[in-house]
Amino acid sequence: MTTDNQTIETYNRSAEKLAEYFKGVGPRTEHIELALELAGVSDGSGHVVEIGCGDARDAEEIIPRVASYIGFDPSTEMLRIARKRLPNTQFVLADSLSFEYPTQLDVVFAFASLIHSGPDTNRLAIARIKNALRVGGIAMINVRIRDVYSFETQTDQFGTRVYYYYTPELLAELAGPDFTIARESQFQIGTNTWLTLALRRAS
Repeated sequence: MTTDNQTIETYNRSAEKLAEYFKGVGPRTEHIELALELAGVSDGSGHVVEIGCGDARDAEEIIPRVASYIGFDPSTEMLRIARKRLPNTQFVLADSLSFEYPTQLDVVFAFASLIHSGPDTNRLAIARIKNALRVGGIAMINVRIRDVYSFETQTDQFGTRVYYYYTPELLAELAGPDFTIARESQFQIGTNTWLTLALRRAS
């Protein structure tokens, strides 16, 4: 996620309001547990990274279930909240093309983080995720989808952000032959349809 400056500024300026909103949405516990199960590390031995960790709402659920965790995000203010929330956790200011990934990871989480960048960026990001994962490791990705790929600049009570809407076929194409689809599901939130893909590094 190489997010445009306007979108990052919205997350910085509205970080407190967004964190309050996310409390009502809640963490993605089911998808966290599924990713760890698919990677074979439900025993707490997993080493994971979270792309776009935001205010750490998912980190709170991930950390008790793994051996090591690093989260990164391009928003300084969202990270400020995350560090206050989980002061003994490693949070890094970075995006998906600048973060220095460790290797031999079991899981990389990308919850609603790749929605702010386009296919060219995400193709590179997924290639970097692949290199960070061990063979058999899981990339747990969720994005907004539509019947046809598109992007929009949207303004709401929090500010202005750019959103990219993928198709399942495009996301699978971006992953390429280095991944197989271990699990796929869709769900609806408001007017948006979300696709969650658990991608397993094949080689």
